[in-house]
Amino acid sequence: MVTADNPTSIADPNQWQPPDPPDPRIPSDFPPWQTWPSLYPDAYPEAGRAIPHEPLTGYLQGGYHPVSIGDLLRNRRYLIRFKLGYGVHSTVWLAQDLEHRRDEGKEQESEEPQPARATAREILHRRRISVSCERKGCDYQGCEATKWVVLKIKTAESSPTNAEEDAEVRTLKLLETRWQGKIGMEGASEPYYSALIDHFCLEGPNGRHLCLVLEFLGPCVWNVVDACAMYGDSVRPDTILRSTVQLLKAVDKAHEAGVAHGDISLGNVLFTCHAFLDDFHYSSSSGSCTSSECGDLQSDLTDATIPQPPQPTHAKEQTGPATALPESTFETLGGGPQIAPYASISHPRPPFLPPQLVKTATWVKWKDSSAEDIRIVDWEQAFPVSAKVDRKSLAQPLDLRSPETFFEGQIGPKGDLWRIYILFYQQLPFPFASGPDTSFIQRIIEKLGPLPPAYQNKYDALIERETQAQLNPASTTSFSPANANTPSPSKNKRKPADLSLDLGAPSKLLHKSFELRRNMIADGIRRSGSDEHTGYDLESLTCLLPIMQGLLRWEPQERISAKEALRVLETEWRDHRREM
Repeated sequence: MVTADNPTSIADPNQWQPPDPPDPRIPSDFPPWQTWPSLYPDAYPEAGRAIPHEPLTGYLQGGYHPVSIGDLLRNRRYLIRFKLGYGVHSTVWLAQDLEHRRDEGKEQESEEPQPARATAREILHRRRISVSCERKGCDYQGCEATKWVVLKIKTAESSPTNAEEDAEVRTLKLLETRWQGKIGMEGASEPYYSALIDHFCLEGPNGRHLCLVLEFLGPCVWNVVDACAMYGDSVRPDTILRSTVQLLKAVDKAHEAGVAHGDISLGNVLFTCHAFLDDFHYSSSSGSCTSSECGDLQSDLTDATIPQPPQPTHAKEQTGPATALPESTFETLGGGPQIAPYASISHPRPPFLPPQLVKTATWVKWKDSSAEDIRIVDWEQAFPVSAKVDRKSLAQPLDLRSPETFFEGQIGPKGDLWRIYILFYQQLPFPFASGPDTSFIQRIIEKLGPLPPAYQNKYDALIERETQAQLNPASTTSFSPANANTPSPSKNKRKPADLSLDLGAPSKLLHKSFELRRNMIADGIRRSGSDEHTGYDLESLTCLLPIMQGLLRWEPQERISAKEALRVLETEWRDHRREM
């Protein structure tokens, strides 16, 4: 069994030698991890079958930890079964918790040796699951749903020496204190963030990695939009409305706790997977698993011998015998794990490369359901609501940047509110791939109308500096919003956007794109079918327009609060499907 806790078991470093002779195109002082794509062109000949996968150049000192299907982590507790995602700073995996502690922190009457107590975070996570079990009529003590977790393995470079110094760990623990003891209580709201169950550190060939154990969640909004588009459908209007309510509540509660997320996007808002986990629920009446595939998983795997999943030799669907994942599970994720092993004939695999590339789950068979809630994930960029973060220290997608990025140089908690619109549009109302900042600002002007006076001079100054950069690149100076109130004169000044044009009131401009998107949603629903509540939900989408108009305002202090937006939405729309 390959055990990823022990880096020497991944590959024997003594067996690896750099290619000889070295590639003459590469400077001799370059470390091997910076040059391996050119040195190992035949490393993964079937890599195309594992797309999408993380960038291979991420496997370097300080980069990703090499992981394979079947690896065991945390003293053989977590069995890797599928890859769920990846980002610049981490890879994310579906794992089975083979220890599956059930003591709930209570004393055991038996004198037999007892497993380690469950942590407070595990207890909170199980209480969440128990609420779902009660809804599904399961016997929670035997429910398999609690055995499935997510491992987020951070790059060594983004892993602090002390886990408590990690912004995501600190933030999730802080949020947990707001809901501790409230899960399942009457009138208590859902905790719309991912539950942190455990965390540990992992030593590997590329460094020391922080691993977060999180609750198992479903696809992100991007995945759901793509899955619907494959069949010519649209995300259901009740899902849009319900998710918007929950996202507003999540932002409001986080801000109340003193935390701003800083990176809300379609990739960082995930759906729960209650329906997906139905395959693993036990029936309290029958005492047996409702899934015909569960088999031996009804026994306590803590003391069981862990079978070794077969080691693949070529890219194909891989299913380990220990996990008993139902076929419907693989179908939902996009098929069984597609893998492409390292297969270089000329060079043994160096330890910093993974034994296999694994295709990321695409969730192509995900079914939009009123049973699912949302969770905000990836809190790496979280910051206190009392602070403002310099725009250079906050990574932002080009087309999600808020106006204060350009005109104030700092982003505060109101930056979270600017991005609420993503759940309605499910695409970017200000699409932008590349170009100067003024071009992106002009995209926003086309939707929101003229800049406020406080920003106009700064916009003119930004145009001036971009013009100078075009005429004389060597003399380019960085733009500072703080001292850009007065544009410097120039004979070669590029004419700014003609804001005297009749662009209409901001509300009318936004209304046009809003109605266009609402009609697209209606067309998709007509193709996919509807029920007695669909017409009401489609009409209720109109209540999102005044909310968008209040949130998409140029100046942060002018934006309405999440509470104000919630009052509008909860007054105008009733979730009939949840009331049934």
